[in-house]
Amino acid sequence: MKRRILVPALFGAVAVAAPVAVWAQTQDGGTVTLKCPQGSLQAGEQVTCTVVGVDPAPTTTAASTTTPAPSTTAAATTTTMADNMAMHVPCPGIPDVTPIGAVPPALSMLCDHLREGVPSTFASGANSWLDDFNHGASMADLGPGYKHFELSSLPTDGSRTATFRHNNHWMADVFAPTGGIGGSIMRPDRSFSFADGKLVVETDVAAGIADYGGFAWPELAVSTASSPYGASFGPTPGRSIGDDLYAYGQFGGYDTVGIRLTGARPIQAYYDSSERGFPCGRVWELSCFQNGDGNCAKTQQATIWGGGEWVAPGAVRSCNHTDPDVNCRDRFRWELTRDKITLYANGQKLMEHTAVPGSHLLGDAFFTKPVFVYFSDWASNPPVGSTVRYHWDRVAVNPPNGPNASPTYPTP
Repeated sequence: MKRRILVPALFGAVAVAAPVAVWAQTQDGGTVTLKCPQGSLQAGEQVTCTVVGVDPAPTTTAASTTTPAPSTTAAATTTTMADNMAMHVPCPGIPDVTPIGAVPPALSMLCDHLREGVPSTFASGANSWLDDFNHGASMADLGPGYKHFELSSLPTDGSRTATFRHNNHWMADVFAPTGGIGGSIMRPDRSFSFADGKLVVETDVAAGIADYGGFAWPELAVSTASSPYGASFGPTPGRSIGDDLYAYGQFGGYDTVGIRLTGARPIQAYYDSSERGFPCGRVWELSCFQNGDGNCAKTQQATIWGGGEWVAPGAVRSCNHTDPDVNCRDRFRWELTRDKITLYANGQKLMEHTAVPGSHLLGDAFFTKPVFVYFSDWASNPPVGSTVRYHWDRVAVNPPNGPNASPTYPTP
């Protein structure tokens, strides 16, 4: 049995160095494995592939209620890749292997054709956002409601990033063939405001993946900038890069506070709108051992509470090598006010900084202008030739609940 496929326009071209097997997802959730011939395919060009395997959709899915039920014959004779189908496609120049941060049989998805049209799952309130990503889809695009900024700060040397939904959460892949610093940045496609002087950001993310090895981490940021430098999206796009080492340094010219979730010992920083960048544009950096001094201002900015695993043992979990990401997909809750910033992990207070008398932690801009909330996947000189994968789930801004744990966190 053979099947013709159309190379989606988003690929531009797909080089097939040797006969390879690819897979495609059918409308009912099954998969068709195809063996395609050697060659270089341009966008819009067709190639005839041999069907070497058909796996029907699980009988427990909603596909069994469809009338009439789609047959494997019908799927195999489709001549184009429909928007509601997914196909794994190896990227030229990118090893088609399991990414760092993933477990087999996962492969890099940077050239995959993703399902389109999968309904979004977010709820947008007057000044809130809540999305638990219970979409039920496999290998789907991020969908409406979000803006994602790919290849932020990475060199133009074949680097590639992509964001997608799968298995009831969302993920991003980052590939930097010669190292470099950068990644992918995503946010809800709207702004928010501090309510009664407070903003809360909550997310589930696998921050404790041991294989990240200090060269990869997720970040949160709140900024008056509507997009990072170079993206030129929205009313207040970033005007420069204040510090290319971090995602929250990509919003030069606008007040930005960010936190990098490096396991159980996070670090946060505030950049003002002066475009001075690092070091003098960084108002402070705070962690378990940093109180905000040591930049251009040599005075203490905050008192320190916690900031490490000793104040909340087990609150931030680790994933080692073959552990699935759900083993460390923890819930972080970041509460921001003018004079106090608090971080919770799975409902337990992990870190808190309070402004010293006569000082504030956040500037006036945060309380007088719209702010945008960013979720970033960042890498600094990752291993050459490796793709890094990041795993996220819940995305919430000003949620109605108080501090609580991820649903994957074990209860006593």
